[in-house]
Amino acid sequence: MSQVTYSRGWKRILERAEVPHVGTHGIRHRATTEIANSGVPVKVGMQLTAHKTVTQFMRYVHTEDDPVRAAAETVASRRLVVLSGQRNSPQPAHNVMVVQPAKFV
Repeated sequence: MSQVTYSRGWKRILERAEVPHVGTHGIRHRATTEIANSGVPVKVGMQLTAHKTVTQFMRYVHTEDDPVRAAAETVASRRLVVLSGQRNSPQPAHNVMVVQPAKFV
């Protein structure tokens, strides 16, 4: 199939579905990000996306704002504790997501 045929077909599908344009490669990035953030082991995500290396898989994973914001708030609150001389670790702020490390199987 030529690139022109592919592009026209994809455009027609989006128009009929009445959704805004998004490229198929963008969908692949979005899906990989969702898989990575779902908590499944990295090797399972790699199989789902047909990536042969962790490096390639991670190139498709994009950082989401909420986990980054939560991590920044956690670091900031711990820094305040250290600077104030308190010994007990602070409780996470309300609605702060705890970022778990990726699981490798």
